[in-house]
Amino acid sequence: MKKSSKSPTFTEAVQNELERVNEIEKENRINYTVSIIINNYNYERFLKGAIDSALHQTYQNTEIIVVDDGSTDNSAEIIREYAETKKIIPILKKNGGQISACNAGFLQSHGEIVLFLDSDDVLLEDAVESIVRVWDNSVNLIIGRLQACDVSLNRLSFFWPTHDQAYSGDELKTNYLKSGHLSGTPTSGNAFATSFLKKVMPQPEKLVYIDLALPHLALLYGKVSYIEKPIGLYRLHGGNIHDKGQEMMRKVSAACLIKNRILEKTAKELGVQINSCLSYNEWRTILYASILYPEEFSIFSPSESVNPTECIKKGLTSLFYDPYINWKQKVLNLLIILVGALPRTLSKKIIQNYFPRKKTWINAILQSKLYGRNI
Repeated sequence: MKKSSKSPTFTEAVQNELERVNEIEKENRINYTVSIIINNYNYERFLKGAIDSALHQTYQNTEIIVVDDGSTDNSAEIIREYAETKKIIPILKKNGGQISACNAGFLQSHGEIVLFLDSDDVLLEDAVESIVRVWDNSVNLIIGRLQACDVSLNRLSFFWPTHDQAYSGDELKTNYLKSGHLSGTPTSGNAFATSFLKKVMPQPEKLVYIDLALPHLALLYGKVSYIEKPIGLYRLHGGNIHDKGQEMMRKVSAACLIKNRILEKTAKELGVQINSCLSYNEWRTILYASILYPEEFSIFSPSESVNPTECIKKGLTSLFYDPYINWKQKVLNLLIILVGALPRTLSKKIIQNYFPRKKTWINAILQSKLYGRNI
């Protein structure tokens, strides 16, 4: 009589099942489609670099969507040349701003993971592979580090997020809910779950920048993760947002008020308790804009439900709970915020000196050094 095979023990059965599940997850992970949506406006000198970095990923299951937002330079022709090779999906539209371009790109995307890439940045060749390797379906957002570089892509010793310590997703969420400061990365370092984006897209164009509220919404809706390893290069070239000084203050301040309204409403709907939806820097920017442009930018509008005293109060609350800066930086920022409490004539003069009409990217980097960050 044939001897029956020995049944596995309970421990062996559990181990076998775990191995089977891991294999299934590994197979599914390999099959993720990642949509890289490149938004472009008048960056013909950088555009090819961005497209090539997306095309030459070690992880191949990608779709590349390039959205030109009504450029007046040669960008559209460059996009057409790539489109002829059928390696990218081109979208040529009228000018509407970065968020408009990202909204248009997302409508045409089919991936389970979406990465919005600014056309003046580049991805490292293993960026998508690094994201997919740690991805799981419970995540709304993975924050990857970006390394600063100059116009010629020579790397600088400066990173986003700017903190040196690695934080878990739970720590990032706890810190944000206390301080309103999500220590994140610029647009090109964020990878979003399509399942999350379907809940919040399209984003309002008045928010100006796609990364202004989207990462914070991802955190309010659920889980975020963080990759310590850099996944891309953030090019500093003199036209970045931090180089524009007062030129963008009114626009960004208005966008921050809209962001605050959206996040407060979302937190309330989701039953999430939060001290401040904005960081101390954002409250300070709103406060300063109201002082510099009292006629054109008023924060006394009932629809915004905010006033200078409220800005100072919330800014100080955010500053107190912020875990990413040391006590010296907190004292410095305390003084910067309290400038808004001075008589308007005096505070206006101080602010105009603090925010010059135009800053270079070199000044931005030097300013970060004054804040105690390693350069």
